[in-house]
Amino acid sequence: MITTKTVYRVPNLFEKSHCFLSDLLCGLWCTNTLTMEDIKQMDFYKETQYNDQCKDISGKLIDNSLKDCLFFTFLDKIHYGDDFESKYIEITFDELIAECKKVEIITFE
Repeated sequence: MITTKTVYRVPNLFEKSHCFLSDLLCGLWCTNTLTMEDIKQMDFYKETQYNDQCKDISGKLIDNSLKDCLFFTFLDKIHYGDDFESKYIEITFDELIAECKKVEIITFE
């Protein structure tokens, strides 16, 4: 059967755009196995980027099956100045979807 499915294109965070996600230079990440407490204990450059449990979804297509996943980014003081403390920020699915472009695709099931 041929059906239509709605997916969402996550902004590529290295493109110039007018959404809050475009300021997240370390990307937008997703995990379904770790908690935010687990993530906050990780070094972004040595652990998070190379952890198979975390996926960078910047510029990717996602669908509603990820609704229960944890979305986060890392704000690095390198980008915000010496007075800024580097930190992880959790992003809700609704916040993410509000910034995404809605795309309908045709699938065969």
